[in-house]
Amino acid sequence: MATYDPEVIQGYADRLYADAAAIVRTYVILGGFVGLIFGGGVGFYLAEQGGPDILRIVGALVLGAIGAAMAYSLGQQKAAGLRLAAQTALCQVEIEKNSRRA
Repeated sequence: MATYDPEVIQGYADRLYADAAAIVRTYVILGGFVGLIFGGGVGFYLAEQGGPDILRIVGALVLGAIGAAMAYSLGQQKAAGLRLAAQTALCQVEIEKNSRRA
């Protein structure tokens, strides 16, 4: 039979927090990249329709920033669930510590 080891739960919580941070970073990078591609396409189309060539760069940068901001928000929402799971696990460790003293 396995014995109780709070270090296992602590390690699990640490991994959940690391995963939460990685999710936010990944979402921001992917959202920014998709925004850049989409914005570049829109800017290219507008420039081909007679607009200034700077529209390619501006369109890519603006929509890239918007995409990154939207992805950051989505990533934070996903990461919140992982952080909550980590806090729940850590709370269980504290409950175990406090109940052993009694």
